[in-house]
Amino acid sequence: GIELTTFTDVAACPIKVEVDADDVSESNVVVANQTFEYSTADTPTITGLSPTMGSAAGGTFLTISGVDFTAGPTSVSVAVDGITCVVSTATTTQIVCVTGARPSHTEPSLMVRFSDKGDAATMGHTFLYIDRWSAVTTWGGEAPPQEGESVIIPFGQNILLDVSPPYLQLIVIEGRLVWEDARDLAIQA
Repeated sequence: GIELTTFTDVAACPIKVEVDADDVSESNVVVANQTFEYSTADTPTITGLSPTMGSAAGGTFLTISGVDFTAGPTSVSVAVDGITCVVSTATTTQIVCVTGARPSHTEPSLMVRFSDKGDAATMGHTFLYIDRWSAVTTWGGEAPPQEGESVIIPFGQNILLDVSPPYLQLIVIEGRLVWEDARDLAIQA
């Protein structure tokens, strides 16, 4: 895991960049004797997401809250799991974007990049592409699994159990199965 450290407002430190000698020639090597200043006051920081999950088909309006953002939708780009989230509005404390469809199963990631400030500190916030068990889109356009059938949830796929399915022959979970909080649900295999 990543350990978060508290920084002072400005910290100076030397930077050393090493490049594999096979990738460069003597003519394009630059040596800089400068220090790098990192200022937490200048770093956009994400404080929350709403909602925290939405359909892999895309179309979820995602609100990203934070501090030190740059206003204007053209000043920021957002990617969820490497997929563009189209920004509609951006203020100094909030971004609203619409998620794109996720064509393949990947681990959750969030990148918010400002043209004038660089990447925002996500502070562990991620958006989870997730599909409802009851939706035909979860099962490739087919009806949800029927009694006696087997189910495999592959790595990277996230399914929200929003109904109690019939008795299944077998269920293999390589991805993620999340129970909906508001219901008393059961799964039997």
